[in-house]
Amino acid sequence: MKFFSSLIFSILLFIQFAYSQTNMDKIRTLMEAYHNLGQFNGTVLVAEQGKLIFKEGFGYANMEWKVKNEPDTKFLLGSLSKQFTAMLILQLADRSLVSLNKTISDYLPYYPQNSGKRLQFVNFLIIPRNSRHNEFSRF
Repeated sequence: MKFFSSLIFSILLFIQFAYSQTNMDKIRTLMEAYHNLGQFNGTVLVAEQGKLIFKEGFGYANMEWKVKNEPDTKFLLGSLSKQFTAMLILQLADRSLVSLNKTISDYLPYYPQNSGKRLQFVNFLIIPRNSRHNEFSRF
């Protein structure tokens, strides 16, 4: 009987705790669990109905120097932006706003002419995914 009453008390306590947690507490608990398992290192920003409800950093932005992630930490996107750039170029080409065969200098006259006259928009669509440095750095 004592075990049964302890079990019911534990269940009721858990239910009350679960329902008493705010969304902010639930998000923090979830993200801390992922961070503690080594599955997340970064910054989280959550909005609900247009209002910011959670903003917190987890782990390190720079592990070597022990610089912690903060809500306003800036991250370098690196290769993550390539597919978005390619999609935007293709959408502009589909609307006949740019030509894939024209050079960068045709659209950006202030761009350095020595490379801008040699780079076509189509070049930005065929950058190898695993290249360490993009080929345009040689221009």
